[in-house]
Amino acid sequence: MNRLSEGPVIVGDILFDRGKIDKCIRVRIGSGGTAISSSSETTITGPEAVLPAQAIVLDVYVNVLVASTGSTKTFGFGLLNSSAGGNRIGFLTGISAAATGLQLPVIAVGTSGAGTYGVFLSVFSTGNAPAQKSFATDSVTAKTLTFTPNSTDWVLFSADVYICYVDLTK
Repeated sequence: MNRLSEGPVIVGDILFDRGKIDKCIRVRIGSGGTAISSSSETTITGPEAVLPAQAIVLDVYVNVLVASTGSTKTFGFGLLNSSAGGNRIGFLTGISAAATGLQLPVIAVGTSGAGTYGVFLSVFSTGNAPAQKSFATDSVTAKTLTFTPNSTDWVLFSADVYICYVDLTK
């Protein structure tokens, strides 16, 4: 069994009228350069691994700390696929794990299915229509965060995934 999370931690809050309004959590995947031997969806664990019932996810970023070795590796990040409305690559899809550093997802406007934001953060249509870049958690039952690698033969890998959202339940 792979240890894919040390447990998310809060990295920043904006306080407003005695309540947390804006939050960004960090999820550590592949702690310290862990080998990954499964391409299955893996549930993130820890106290912040479940999004609030009413939140707006504004963005998701990745900082690769230890690059994977071997052939090109990518991964996705989303909400538990087995829960209603869940999608294991709903926030990020096809994020490269081949080099260290910040991996900023992109939306490809005017095309269908292109880019590295998942369907929760990007709605595509033909032509030059606007692209969505936020997600309301009350639109689905699924709230548990997940990680899904594209293959089974990762030798080393470690990354921090940052999920930034507004918590409307506070």
